[in-house]
Amino acid sequence: PHHSSAQRGQRISSSRTSRSENASTDTGTGGTSHMPLITKLILALTIGSAQPLRQPIGRITSLDRRKLVASVSDSEFYKSPRLVAHADDAFLRKLTALYRERLPAGGVLLDLMSSHISHLPPAMSFARVDGHGMNAEELSKNPAFAGGQWWVQDLNEDPALSFAADGEYDAVLCMAGVQYLQEPESVFAECSRVLKPNGVMIVAFTNSF
Repeated sequence: PHHSSAQRGQRISSSRTSRSENASTDTGTGGTSHMPLITKLILALTIGSAQPLRQPIGRITSLDRRKLVASVSDSEFYKSPRLVAHADDAFLRKLTALYRERLPAGGVLLDLMSSHISHLPPAMSFARVDGHGMNAEELSKNPAFAGGQWWVQDLNEDPALSFAADGEYDAVLCMAGVQYLQEPESVFAECSRVLKPNGVMIVAFTNSF
């Protein structure tokens, strides 16, 4: 189920509970001016006291939530591992740099909708990195999860992060996966629940989808 967009460039979005700011647009320097631009948008994510997920949570009724390949379940589609990069090198360098800037050293992280690599800064250490995804072989090969746990779960079937406690994580990451969510509001509400106060959520995606 690949998506396409007429928008140029690649975008990285990150959310932080305590601030909202727009980062400058980077079009590259020197001989890289021809490369797609990346815009970083820092969004405010309000987190109150941890509460059970409640409905309604502001569902956007105008969204077309139909799957492009409705005849194939997500679990079946992701049954075979795909040990590939989901973005080009320039995008991944920007993403790792954003992680270095925003993630708390020594924190507890959840990498949501992940695969065999998390693109975390190699020089940073964290207390624990847990993972979630759609393929067990991919997750088992991710070195970031060596000291944590990982879970296979179809969030389009069940958006609840029942494996995570309230306020468990300092940061939640979601790289190249958000565009496949059919009920993103429910998943984001769960991310709010599992984040600590002043926690960080970073969502990254490219125009390739």
